[in-house]
Amino acid sequence: MKKGFKVKVKQIDGFSAKEFESWLLSGFRDMSFEERELIAFAPLHYFIGYHDNVILDLKTIYDALSGTGQKNFRLGVVSAFSGLAPYSQNYSLVTLFLQLAGKCPVHEILPEIVKQIGNGYFGKPNNDSIELFALSLDIISGMAPYCEVGNALRQLEASTFFRPQYAPMTFIALCRAEPDNFLDHFDLLRSHFFNFHKEKGKNGTTITTRRFVHCVNLELISKKIWWLNLTSRPGADNQKHCDNWFGEALFLADDAPLRLTKGDHFYISRNTEREGKKYKIAIPYTDTSPKQSHEYDIRKYLNSLIEKLREKECIHNIRTEPDSLEKYIRTLSANIFSLSSLARMKKWAEESL
Repeated sequence: MKKGFKVKVKQIDGFSAKEFESWLLSGFRDMSFEERELIAFAPLHYFIGYHDNVILDLKTIYDALSGTGQKNFRLGVVSAFSGLAPYSQNYSLVTLFLQLAGKCPVHEILPEIVKQIGNGYFGKPNNDSIELFALSLDIISGMAPYCEVGNALRQLEASTFFRPQYAPMTFIALCRAEPDNFLDHFDLLRSHFFNFHKEKGKNGTTITTRRFVHCVNLELISKKIWWLNLTSRPGADNQKHCDNWFGEALFLADDAPLRLTKGDHFYISRNTEREGKKYKIAIPYTDTSPKQSHEYDIRKYLNSLIEKLREKECIHNIRTEPDSLEKYIRTLSANIFSLSSLARMKKWAEESL
C-alpha cells in the first residue's frame, strides 16, 4: 500500500456512523462524475484505484480501521443502504452497498435487506429488482455461518422473486448456518430442487452434495439421513417429493463424496478415506415394521444402491481386466446379485470387450 495510507486512515477512524454514511454516499456518487472521480472518498482518494475495484479498496480501508471505527463503518453502510429510495437511479448505489456489505462483511445489514422483500427494490417486477434479489441472496449466503443468516434466507425463499436455480446455493448456506437442521432445509427447498432439476437436469448435483458434506459432519448425517424422502418406489406421481437424486449424488455418482457399505448395518464414510471412520446409519429396526413403513423402504432403497455400487465395481474390474470375465460371471451367479442384475452385468461386460 502507498506511503501515508495509515496516516490518512486515522483521519476517518474517528468518524461516527452518520459521518461514514455521508462519506460513503458522497464517495460513490463522486465516482459517477468524471470531474469528481479523482477526489472520491477524500482524504483517501489517492488510495482508491489501488485494486482496480472500489469495493476491494474500501475493504482495505475498513480492515485498517480500529474496532470502533469498523463498527461505525458497518453501521454507516446499513444506514446508507436503508435510506436509499427505491428509484431506478439508485439501483447502482444499492448494488454497491450490497457488494460492500458482503465483502466486509456487514452482518448488521441483514434485517434491512429483508425489509426490501415484497416492497422497495424487490417490489417491482423488473430485471433490476430480480438482479438485486439474486445479489442479495448471494451476499447473505456468503455471510454464513453467521447466526442470523438462516432467518434471512428463509424470508428470501418466501419471496416471489425466489427462483428454482437459487436452491443449491441457499441449501448450502442454510447448512453452513444451521447444520443440525439440514432436514428442515430440505423440506423448505425440495420443490425448488425438483423444478430446478426438471428445467436444467441433474448434472452437477454432486457439487451440492460435496459442499453439503463439508458443512455437515458425518456423524450427524448418519443419524438423520434416513429421514429424507429416499424411496425404493419413486413413482411418477411422487417425484416432486422424492429425494433419491440426493442419495445417488451422495453415494452412487462417479465423484460422489461418500461411500456406502453394508455389513450388519449400513455405514457411510468419506470416499477419499479408504480406511476412514465409518458411521452407522441409525435406522430404527423392529421385527414388526410393516413393509409399507419408511424404515422398511429406506433399507430397500439403500440395498438397491449397494447393488448398483457392486455392479459398477465389477464392471470397472471387467473392463480393466478382460481375462477375468468368466471369473466375475461365476461370482455373480453365486447369488451376489439378482438374476436381472446378472443379465445386465453380462451384457455390459460383453459390450466392453
